[in-house]
Amino acid sequence: LGDIGLDNVDKIVARMVFHHLKSSLNEVMSYCREMLLPNGSLFLCEGIPPTKRAYNNWMETNNLLEKDRVFNTKDMWIKIFKKQKFTVSAMQTMAIKNLSTRNWLESRGESLETIRRVIALRTNMNKELKKDWNAKIIGDDVFVDTYWFFLRADA
Repeated sequence: LGDIGLDNVDKIVARMVFHHLKSSLNEVMSYCREMLLPNGSLFLCEGIPPTKRAYNNWMETNNLLEKDRVFNTKDMWIKIFKKQKFTVSAMQTMAIKNLSTRNWLESRGESLETIRRVIALRTNMNKELKKDWNAKIIGDDVFVDTYWFFLRADA
């Protein structure tokens, strides 16, 4: 980034970026920390599972879609930022209610086989997981609540 005059910045926005950095997440976060001016902030937005109990189901679904990615819970993200010597100054979780699994996957351009497999995973969840996801099976689709974690970390 120094090549384009961004040696030091006061804000970094990482929306749905860090989960793509499995092998280099710590290195990239360290670089971000170094780039930030004193009192600068990094803003994170990443998807998270609805509950700790739903983590493995959420991982299984995401691994069908994006192999070699890092998927974390809210607590995991906080721990990672603190390890990189950031101060977590604000955080919020937002729910998107009744997301159509079929529509989501089709809009991503997923194959019919992938769509079938993800819908089967969600259809066959046990009672507790269906409650965690607020899952509603309607025809050949499953509607779920999805969750997004927003975090502000200061240098």
